[in-house]
Amino acid sequence: MFCDSDIAAISDTLRFDEKDSLIINHIVRNTPKEAVVFLTGVGKCFPILRSHKILDNLHQVMDHSPVVLFYPGRCKEMP
Repeated sequence: MFCDSDIAAISDTLRFDEKDSLIINHIVRNTPKEAVVFLTGVGKCFPILRSHKILDNLHQVMDHSPVVLFYPGRCKEMP
């Protein structure tokens, strides 16, 4: 798998913790007004990307479209 230095190097390359994140900027630039953003497959990027980081960073810069993050798993209890 990945060691901590690998994860840090990839994260630095993607600038994911900075305001000019390549991933966040790509999503913002390519999302038209009145659109809904659906994010899938984020779990496949773990531990390089974490879903809460994506949502936190998008929340800071994108206020014109709702974002839905699909996360793998099952709900065992029904309300």
